Amino acid sequence: MSTVIDEILDPVADCLTPDVAKRLTELRLNPTTQPRIDELAGQANEGLLTPDERAEYAEIVEGQ
Repeated sequence: MSTVIDEILDPVADCLTPDVAKRLTELRLNPTTQPRIDELAGQANEGLLTPDERAEYAEIVEGQ
């Protein structure tokens, strides 16, 4: 059974060379961003985000 995400990504995957695919799997956030995301995620899981932090976290994970 194909999902919508499969239908979107399959044509993209067909265009990737092995080198490009490898580079994509190695992408990481910069060293200052990932700890902040981890911190906000932990606070979100505990229900401890301030309104400003909630907006920041939503911007990161939802692009809003």
